[in-house]
Amino acid sequence: LKILGVFTFIGLIPRQSEAVKNMQLLVEQKQNKEHQHYLKLVSELFSVKKSILFASLTAIMIVLVCIYETGDRNYYLFLALFGITGAARCASMCFYNLRTDVTTSLKTAQRWEYSALAGAWTFSGLTGLIGAYTVLFHAASDIEILVIGSVVGYIAGISSRNASRYFITIGQISAIYFPFAISLFYKSDIIHIALGLFITILCASALLMARNVHDTIVARQRAQAELEVLAHHDSMTGLLNRNAFMSELTSCLAGSMTGATATALITIDLDRFKEVNDSHGHAAGDAVLKETALRIMQDLQSDYSVARLGGDEFMIAMPDTGVTEAIRIATDIIHRLSEPFAIAGTQVICGASAGIAVAPRDGSTVADLVRHADLAIYEAKSSGRGQVAFYSPAFSQKYQDRIALVGRPDFAGHGEHGRNLRTRQ
Repeated sequence: LKILGVFTFIGLIPRQSEAVKNMQLLVEQKQNKEHQHYLKLVSELFSVKKSILFASLTAIMIVLVCIYETGDRNYYLFLALFGITGAARCASMCFYNLRTDVTTSLKTAQRWEYSALAGAWTFSGLTGLIGAYTVLFHAASDIEILVIGSVVGYIAGISSRNASRYFITIGQISAIYFPFAISLFYKSDIIHIALGLFITILCASALLMARNVHDTIVARQRAQAELEVLAHHDSMTGLLNRNAFMSELTSCLAGSMTGATATALITIDLDRFKEVNDSHGHAAGDAVLKETALRIMQDLQSDYSVARLGGDEFMIAMPDTGVTEAIRIATDIIHRLSEPFAIAGTQVICGASAGIAVAPRDGSTVADLVRHADLAIYEAKSSGRGQVAFYSPAFSQKYQDRIALVGRPDFAGHGEHGRNLRTRQ
């Protein structure tokens, strides 16, 4: 019994390892979606170039008025700091929009976010400090009215400016509020205390508004992402759908037509999927399809395109892949799909067959390559389940002979899983 237990444990190791790999694949897919969502949120920080330029010019103009009216040399420091900060923010905005690498990495996106954060917080801190300085040293003057009005307007303006990254807005409002409000309450007279209370309410309202805008932006982007997924992906497995896959295959073939590279196309059909549906129900069939997609995706290169075209039919387009490598990949996939599927506490054996065609050798168009891959899988199923067949021109002749013999173009199929090679049904 101990020996039997050891062998049972050893037999479970490959399945446990496969489950771990499938889980890792799901995690990677989720991380990729989160990465794309994060990139869009960062891009929102650099979406309005003119507002930063106008804010910088306005701040410089107000400081110049303060210098002209008061003659206070301390304002020259604010003038220099506003000028440097504004120039740095405008330069960062320009460099981001002129970048050539559209598919920004996570670390690069974080650096861009930090640059936006540093610029926004520095500018806001300067705004709060010049407001506090003016209240403390130039109270009851026209300059105080000008500066207070500008600070209030800036608080209202930034409530939605960087709402895509809510913590930046929190930092901005905090950097303005604390020095400015402290100076107002420090004056202790009824007017400045009232202004301090007003600024407190205004900042709290701005934070609430920023949060609402942030939630709206996030909801909009997630809705757009879901629409993109529905438009280009199979809702059952998350793989590409037919239209998206054919577009990817067309792009791959464009490179193969030069003769410099080859594009391999693998068609995969489950062998006993109808039996699974009939015996265990459609819920079990759906679970098998989802697990099949994970097993197919396992260990594939990131530049390969995988699709579920409908039913139990899957396809893989592999650029820069020759015959030998395509056969190896197809064989590995068929081996993985021959392992039992654990569905609702029961072991379901389904199995699969595969057909391979390679461009430009086996076809120069999408239609030809897909048809020849279909003929190859027809041959694989005719030879027995769980087989891999590579297209040969003899398959086309055999198909034509079968059509001529039967007299029905839609008769060609493979046993109980037969389908029309022209309509792929």
